[in-house]
Amino acid sequence: MKCQQFFKLVAALEDVVDVWKLYMYICIYIVQSNLDLIKMSTTKNFYTQDLPPKGGYNPIQTSRVALRRILTPAVASGLTIATTVVGGIGYFFNYRYARRDQVELRSAKLAIMPMLLAERDRE
Repeated sequence: MKCQQFFKLVAALEDVVDVWKLYMYICIYIVQSNLDLIKMSTTKNFYTQDLPPKGGYNPIQTSRVALRRILTPAVASGLTIATTVVGGIGYFFNYRYARRDQVELRSAKLAIMPMLLAERDRE
């Protein structure tokens, strides 16, 4: 029984080898029949090769390119002074209202303090 299975396996492997050989023969036939397509063409080229321009290319720039300044020192100083002046004027006009609010809060605190102390003493 085992011998029969072995012989069947050998026959199957021979079939595989035969299929592989057949595949190789087909590949060789295809290559040989289309050999003129595979070989390098000796006919005229259908394109022109890019060549450097007459006189050569321009030299490659390797030096540092300075950035364009958007905000010069004079403009930056002017903006700083302008914002300081505008902020100072705004603070000056707003200071009266802020001071008035502080006085009002302090007055309310002083007015309610005796009631809070009396409530605490009651307990």
